[in-house]
Amino acid sequence: MRVLVPGCGRGHDALHLAKLGFDVTAVDFARPALDALPPPPAESLIPPAKCRTLRADVLRLPARFAGAFDLLLEYTCYCAIDPSKRDAYARMAAAVLVPGGELVALFYPFRDAEGGRRSS
Repeated sequence: MRVLVPGCGRGHDALHLAKLGFDVTAVDFARPALDALPPPPAESLIPPAKCRTLRADVLRLPARFAGAFDLLLEYTCYCAIDPSKRDAYARMAAAVLVPGGELVALFYPFRDAEGGRRSS
């Protein structure tokens, strides 16, 4: 399964998925975060081809990513994007997934709402 992890940060999720055998592409705009990926071979059993990295704006991914992924793992990238750009993020997610692909996401509430979790 081919997995995209946008806004991967230091790549904990990407590395975990690669250890499980998924073919992972981890994307972030921050060079220091990507420099941590993948770990040196002596520290990991992850083959380099299982966890590739790309320094890019997740809203401007290369055309070759169109329909290239079976799964997109969203964890804190969406909430870090300016709210005015969240529709563009949704379009990106739809564009990179194969037909029938899945978006797996953990979203945090952005403001207090009746019936929702309240921040302390």
